[in-house]
Amino acid sequence: MFTIRNCRMDSGEHIPMLVRKSTGMADLHAMEFVMLVDRAAGNSAAYIELRLRSVAVGLKLFHDLDIDVEQRLATGSFLSQTELSALATACRKRVDGKGDVVGEYIDLRYSTVVEFVSFRADFYRARAQGDRQDQLVRAAAHFEKLAKRIAPYVQSSSRSKERFGLEPDLRQKFLLLINPGSKLNPFRPKLRKRNNAILLLAFRHGFRSGELLGFKRFDFDDKAEVPTISVHRRPDDPEDKRKVPARAKTLAREIELDSDALGALEEWVEDRQVLARYPKRRVHGFLFVERQGGPLAARTLRGIYDRIRKVFPEFADLCNHMLRHDWNDRWVEMSQEEGWDDEGALQDQCYAMGWSRTSKQPGLYPRKAIRKRTNKRMAAMNNKLVAPRAAND
Repeated sequence: MFTIRNCRMDSGEHIPMLVRKSTGMADLHAMEFVMLVDRAAGNSAAYIELRLRSVAVGLKLFHDLDIDVEQRLATGSFLSQTELSALATACRKRVDGKGDVVGEYIDLRYSTVVEFVSFRADFYRARAQGDRQDQLVRAAAHFEKLAKRIAPYVQSSSRSKERFGLEPDLRQKFLLLINPGSKLNPFRPKLRKRNNAILLLAFRHGFRSGELLGFKRFDFDDKAEVPTISVHRRPDDPEDKRKVPARAKTLAREIELDSDALGALEEWVEDRQVLARYPKRRVHGFLFVERQGGPLAARTLRGIYDRIRKVFPEFADLCNHMLRHDWNDRWVEMSQEEGWDDEGALQDQCYAMGWSRTSKQPGLYPRKAIRKRTNKRMAAMNNKLVAPRAAND
C-alpha cells in the first residue's frame, strides 16, 4: 500500500517520503507530520523514515477497518478501545507477515501512530470554536489516556537476542582470516587489502558502519608524527551521492591508529591510488570504494560480513556492530586487568566510542565482559562466607 522514496535536495539533504503505491503520490498528512515534528527537531533522515513506516502501519489498518480517520477526528470520535487494540496488534507484525518485529520497534510504531492521530486532531481543534472546540479538547484528552492504557506491552530483549563480542579463540581466527596473505582469506585478491583495512578499523577501534562508510581520504592523516583518523559528522553531505548515505551517529573525534590498523590502511591507500584499478575514485573523496572506485555502499559493507559468515559458520553472528561490542568487552577486560581508574577509563571509553560523558552506552555494550566481571566478584564475595557446620546431635 505504501513505499518509501528518498528525495535529495540541492543542499544534499535526504528527505524520505511516504508514497502511496496506487497513485505514486506522497501522503501529504504523513509528510506534514514528520516535517513539522521531526525535521523541525533536527531528527535524522533514518529516524524520519522509521516514523513514516510507523505511520504507514496505522494508515493501512485504518484502510483495512474502513476507518475514515479524518472524518472521525473532525467529529471528535477518535479511535475506540477495540480499534486501539487492533492497532497494538498490527504494530507487532512484520509488514511481510513473517513473524513479529522487535520490542523497541513495536513501541515506536504504536507511539508514532498515536502521536500522528493527535497531530491531525489538533488541525481540527484549532479551527473549531466555542463548545465545539471544548468537545474536541475533551475527546483528545480521553483518546490519549485510552491509548496509553491500551499500549502494547513490550518485553525486554531476551538473553538469546543480546549481542556480544567474539570469543577469545575466534578473535585470533578472525585476525588470521582477514589477513590479505592468509590461505583462509575468503575474499577476491583485488578486495583483500580494502577489506582488511575496513575490518581492522572496526575490530581494533570499534568504528560504526556509518563512520567507516563516511571516512574521506583527508580524514586519514598519515603525515602526522602519530598517524590518526578522524570521525566527522557530515549530515546531508553534497558529495555523498549514494542511495543510502553514510551517517555518523556519534560525536566527532580523532583516533590514533595502532600499528596493525595503520599498516593495513597504508597498504589500502597505496592500492587505492591506482586509477587503472579504481577509475571512479577520482570523482569523490571517500576513503573506501567499490570495485570500480565509486564510494563504498552500505550493502557492500554488509556483504563483507556475509561472506565471512558463509565460509566460516562459527562466525554466524558476525557483523560490524558485533566488533564494536567486542572492542568494549576487551576495553573492560583490560581495565580490570590493569587496574585502571574507573572514572578515567569510563571517560576514555566514551571518547573512543564517540559517546557523551553522561551516556549509558558503556554499561550496555560490554555486556559479556561486565557479566563475567560481576560473576567473578560475586563468587569472590560468597567464597568469603563459610557455612557453619551442622551439629552432630
